Amino acid sequence: QFIARRLAERQADLEDRDDLLGFLLSRNSGETPGAPINPQELRDQLVTLLFAAYETTAATLIWSGWLLARHPAVQDEIAEGTVATAAHSAVTSSARQDPGLLERCVKESLRMYPPVYFLSREVSESVEIGGFRLEPKSQVYLSTWLTHRDSRWFDQPAQFDPARFTPEREQLLPAGAWIPFGAGPRACIGRGWAMDWVKCILWETMKRYRLTTDVSSEPTLAWKLSLQPEGRLPIAIEPRKSPYPAETSRSF
Repeated sequence: QFIARRLAERQADLEDRDDLLGFLLSRNSGETPGAPINPQELRDQLVTLLFAAYETTAATLIWSGWLLARHPAVQDEIAEGTVATAAHSAVTSSARQDPGLLERCVKESLRMYPPVYFLSREVSESVEIGGFRLEPKSQVYLSTWLTHRDSRWFDQPAQFDPARFTPEREQLLPAGAWIPFGAGPRACIGRGWAMDWVKCILWETMKRYRLTTDVSSEPTLAWKLSLQPEGRLPIAIEPRKSPYPAETSRSF
């Protein structure tokens, strides 16, 4: 209903808008090269974008923020890095290209609390795996959650340890051990975009705020469309003594 309402509103609005929905609608008006998109295809694409671009990314930010709140020394180190590399910029390429601690923290968050906690695939041809014969059209379900917490791949899997994803250690992981975006030809095509978005928001947050929480409490998990906490996660936000003038700040 939300998507149908937004489509009706935008189709009735004659003003050009430089956004994704405007681009998709322009395909049907002949303003943009390419074949028109029929209503069902347009709806399906928007449903996918709403879930993949919003739901899972929001869950990643929630879990990443909570984990950093439980590890103040780690977030302080990230904050020091923002001062050293982006003294006069709110959101820079440094956050997007960062190969260091911030990216390792996001990867560790995705390992511990993968928003997409299971993957499904359809068998295309007969194959035997682990002594089991899988026939074409069979449905296979893989638990991302269990895979990421398997002690064969990750020592002390319940412990937050961003160092697991240093280049030296990450390259030792077997294929398929870390799969928050899936794997193979049907892996999430938005992986790079999602990582950029999450890192930029966390980069800006760590630069200006310190997150704190009750480290003695553990969240109850809600297995919904994405892996979420049941209820709210108690996180307090404290302003840092930022060297940045107010006019450089941006809101998300």
